[in-house]
Amino acid sequence: MDPFWGREARRLAWSASFGWWLEAFAPAFAVLGALDAALILALREGGRGVGGGVLLGAAGVVAIGIRAYVRARPRFLEVPDALAELDWRLRLDNQLSSALAGVGAWPSPSRWRPVVTWRLRGAGLPVAAGLAIVALALRVPTPDSDRNVAPAFQPAAWAQIEGAIERLDDERIADPRALETWRARLAELESKPAREWYEHQQLEATDTLSEQLDRALTRLANGLGDAKSALTERQASARGLGAERTAAPGDAAGRRLSGTGPGDGPATQTPATQRPGASERLRKLMRAMEASRLPLHPDLRRQLDSATESPAMSQQELEQLIARLEEGQRTALNMRSQSASRQLDEIAERVAGGPSDGERPTTQNRSAHGTGSGRGPGTAPLLIGEVKTAHDGKPEEVFGKEKAKAALGDPAGLSQSEHTVDPSEYRGPTRAGAIADRGRGGEATWSDSLSPDEQEYLKRWFR
Repeated sequence: MDPFWGREARRLAWSASFGWWLEAFAPAFAVLGALDAALILALREGGRGVGGGVLLGAAGVVAIGIRAYVRARPRFLEVPDALAELDWRLRLDNQLSSALAGVGAWPSPSRWRPVVTWRLRGAGLPVAAGLAIVALALRVPTPDSDRNVAPAFQPAAWAQIEGAIERLDDERIADPRALETWRARLAELESKPAREWYEHQQLEATDTLSEQLDRALTRLANGLGDAKSALTERQASARGLGAERTAAPGDAAGRRLSGTGPGDGPATQTPATQRPGASERLRKLMRAMEASRLPLHPDLRRQLDSATESPAMSQQELEQLIARLEEGQRTALNMRSQSASRQLDEIAERVAGGPSDGERPTTQNRSAHGTGSGRGPGTAPLLIGEVKTAHDGKPEEVFGKEKAKAALGDPAGLSQSEHTVDPSEYRGPTRAGAIADRGRGGEATWSDSLSPDEQEYLKRWFR
């Protein structure tokens, strides 16, 4: 075979065969592209990766390619077919086919000219449309596409939790080992991917950690406050004991304290700092605070142990310890975050007469208006806050500004009164089940005045 005409025949055969295959492949590829684009969009909206959709689309391309090959294979051209096509297109009068059969010479290469042109609009447009749809599905924004965008700032609660931990550590109020546990829990939240910081599960875990730290801080503040109160009471008792010691020897109280009364032996004075009540209170507080999630710092715990067990503690040391406890209590209260429960408490305080209603009333003017610790019995206001039970057996009513917010049907007030009973209306006992009247029924309500023919006619129709 002539090299030139053999090459041109193979090129024509390949071009024609590929054209038949592309004609069968293009429509199926457009449909596959639309289906794969829908799958990719569904995966993106569900927050999953698009790798599965891309791999599935590639497998579909291979499948429809094989299907198109099977359908177009009978129409493929071989080299003899291509030479016959060239004979017809170039008007060579079967010279190429004859030369292939060994009859005659090969024509001159100068007689060759292109005989095949591509019309890509018909076959290439569906392929381009399928590719464009898939590319659009990969790039179009989706409602959940912001999940893959890392937020610029961490949740504000993390900074509050970290600030509270650092403050407790700097002021040496809580045990460093317990603070490390809180740091580890916060670090576990921060180790999550940035795109998951503001997801529901992550925010719920943050709220749980913040609320637990709030409760631990509240318990720590209450423990420090109780310890401060016990030490303050001890300090006052110690000062009172010192004043009684300076009393006159003939004074009865002085004799009781000094142990020189009638029948008494030698003086056995018990220091105020060692009275069983105050010491036992401090021991219980120490055990309770040790079992909490924020135990005391070892230094502060040793000082309280010394105040509990020491036979005598100077007033200066006692005052310094009380001041440190007061400062620690203030710090623990200030470090609590603005959780939902605390916000409700603040709202309740404002409704009860907080900053929004003017200056908070003092103890004196609260008593003057019927509220406060010095007031007499009365009803408690129905306000937002902790549920309190008075157990006084009296009903409560809405009063004050709450009446303006009452809805239609809400009780505006409650009162107690006695029923008015007229004794003269009582007529004695009556017999139960007695017949009050004879029963009636069965009487005719009307009488027919129809003729026999009319009655017979009605009977035929109304049987």
